[in-house]
Amino acid sequence: MNNQGIPIPPPSGMPMMHPPPPPQGLPPPPSPEEAPPPLPEEPEPKRQKHD
Repeated sequence: MNNQGIPIPPPSGMPMMHPPPPPQGLPPPPSPEEAPPPLPEEPEPKRQKHD
């Protein structure tokens, strides 16, 4: 195929999910993949048995 200086878009299977680098002076935001899900503050009831 003739590539006349046409930029080839990345495959849809590999979307760029990396956010742009933060400005200097600020810590990098935690990656959504690395950050654990927030734990519920309410204690889960352990006694939920139907007799």
